[in-house]
Amino acid sequence: MCNYEYTEHARIRLQKRGIKTHWVEASLEKPDEMLYLEGTELVHFIKRIHDFNSRFLRVIANIKTKKIITAYFDRSLRRKYENQNR
Repeated sequence: MCNYEYTEHARIRLQKRGIKTHWVEASLEKPDEMLYLEGTELVHFIKRIHDFNSRFLRVIANIKTKKIITAYFDRSLRRKYENQNR
């Protein structure tokens, strides 16, 4: 179970973008990659969602307050990973 709280902004964005909460929670619990933003408490959790055409979900959360800020499918990551596997 995920111990993060969704901000109102995150709830609206998930609904608009058709992102399922269990995908967000899977990204937080077992990310493929984590990026820490220097000087902030924000972390980008990245996970490939095989149930959604293997697209990469990026979830941005504040690790101190345990709040999910936003989430979106990041097209640039697909290109990045495809280029690494060549």
